[in-house]
Amino acid sequence: MQEIEPTTVVLADDHAIVREGIAALCVVNGMRILGQAADGAAAVQLIEALKPDFGILDLFMPQVTGVEAIRRLRLNGCTVKLMILSISREEGTVMEALRAGADAYLLKDGPSRHLLDAIGFVRDGGVYV
Repeated sequence: MQEIEPTTVVLADDHAIVREGIAALCVVNGMRILGQAADGAAAVQLIEALKPDFGILDLFMPQVTGVEAIRRLRLNGCTVKLMILSISREEGTVMEALRAGADAYLLKDGPSRHLLDAIGFVRDGGVYV
């Protein structure tokens, strides 16, 4: 019987406590955290180097925003599933993220099950908002 490889994740958020909380949620649900970044530029480097299944990025980060990080990754041919996690509910912001190549846009004030649902939905080829 073949073992199923865990879903791999790179996290990017400028708030350590948020990153650590998301990491703990992912690990407890069978995922493996490959790396964490505090800004978008570092996130781009980690995602390109480690090639996780998912990149979960905060929208507003120092140096490079989550949307700009996604633009750079997509321009470089990155096929990793990329998700924005934000407090912003503005429709224009959501649309900008999706046009940049985000596979999901989630609100930080939602329940943790939304993140897990989004990962499953996106893994199966969907776009989650």
